Amino acid sequence: MKRTIRALCVPVLLALTGCQQLNEATGKVGDTINASLSSLNGALSPSNSKSTILASDNLPVNTVNGLGAICRDYEANAMAGKKNWIGKKISISNATVLEAQEAYDTMKYLGAPRDHKTYAIIFQTADTNYCGGAVLLSYYAGQDDDILKFKKGQKVNITGVVYDIGDRTFNTHNNGNMAEKVIKLRDGVVN
Repeated sequence: MKRTIRALCVPVLLALTGCQQLNEATGKVGDTINASLSSLNGALSPSNSKSTILASDNLPVNTVNGLGAICRDYEANAMAGKKNWIGKKISISNATVLEAQEAYDTMKYLGAPRDHKTYAIIFQTADTNYCGGAVLLSYYAGQDDDILKFKKGQKVNITGVVYDIGDRTFNTHNNGNMAEKVIKLRDGVVN
C-alpha cells in the first residue's frame, strides 16, 4: 500500500512542480504584456499640450513653399506624384484659410458614437491657383473653441501627412474659391 501511495505521490509532485513553473512563466509573460500595454497607452494618451502623440510624430518634416510642387508632380504623372508624396509629412507657411469646417464623418452619420468632432481647414497657397488643400486636424482638448477663431483669408502655418491627392470630392461654403485639385492631409496641426 505504501508503494502505491509513493507511486501516486511522485507524479502528483512532478505535476504540481510543473504547474508552479508554468504559473511563474505565465506571470512573467503577463507582466511583460502589461508593461507593453502601459507603454502603448502612454504613447496614445493625450498630453497636456494641444496635440496627441501620433505615429506621424516620428516622421521627418518636409518643408514646402506651397502646394505647387506637389500638384505639378501629380499632374505630370498621377501615380508617380502619389508615390512621391503620400505618407510624407509636410509643413507649409503662410497658407490662406478658405474655410474651417466640421469634417464629414461617415461613421458619425451612420450613428456611431464619437467622443469629439473632427475638424478640417480648407486652404490655398500663393504658388498655385489650380490646386488647394484640406487638412484634418488632430484632436486636442479645447479644439471646439479654437476652431471658431479661424477666419477666411487668415494666414496660417500647416503641418500634416499627405494621405490623398486628387480631384475635389467635397463641397465647401466657399466653392468659388476652392481649387478642383486637392492635396489632403491628416494628423494636422495649424497655428
